[in-house]
Amino acid sequence: MRDFRWVRGQVAEVQRFINVPRRWCEQYPARERRELWITADQGPEFKFVVHTTLMPARRGHRVLALLLALSRSLLNRDR
Repeated sequence: MRDFRWVRGQVAEVQRFINVPRRWCEQYPARERRELWITADQGPEFKFVVHTTLMPARRGHRVLALLLALSRSLLNRDR
């Protein structure tokens, strides 16, 4: 059985960053990343870096983040 943790709370901030290759001939597979800050129901804030082009959660949405050993999942509870 896998060990996992979760964070339930509200999205405080989402920032989008685009990675640009240093040289014109280089290709970078993960061009976009999002920094996601979640304010947990218990009080502390958590920062996650997600390499994706789509982020359905916006500031103020209630979310549940599942943290597995190698992967993460985000469930938008406002939709």
